[in-house]
Amino acid sequence: MSRGAVQYIEANGIRGRVINSYNLGNELLYRFYPEIRVSLDGRADVFGEAIFRRNESATMGRIPPLVEAIGVLDPDYIILQRGPAVSLVTGGFTMQHEWDLVFLDFSVGIFAKRGEIPPERRSIRL
Repeated sequence: MSRGAVQYIEANGIRGRVINSYNLGNELLYRFYPEIRVSLDGRADVFGEAIFRRNESATMGRIPPLVEAIGVLDPDYIILQRGPAVSLVTGGFTMQHEWDLVFLDFSVGIFAKRGEIPPERRSIRL
C-alpha cells in the first residue's frame, strides 16, 4: 500500500468495516486495527474457503459480486488494488450505487459511502 493511501486513511479518519483486496488485508490489519476491520487478510485458512472465495470474487472489479458482498458485510469503506478499483468506476459502479471513489493513486483505490467524504477531500490521481 502506498504512503499516500496510508496518509489519506489517517487524515480522513477512515474507520469501521472494510471490504478489501486480499493483498491489502495484512497491512490494513497491521497499521489500523482495531479502527479498521478488514474483510480478509493473510489468515485465509482461519476465515474459511467460502469467505475467501466471496471476498476474492467481490474485490476483482466485477460489480455483481461486490454488491452481494456489500449486502452481507455492510462495509463503511471499500479499499482495493488500483486495477479492480478503476474497473469498478469504468463499469459504472459509482453511478449505479451509493458509493464514491475518494482516493486513487498508482496502487490503491478507496471508495466511501456517498456523501461520507466531501469532494474537496478526495484525491484522484490517474
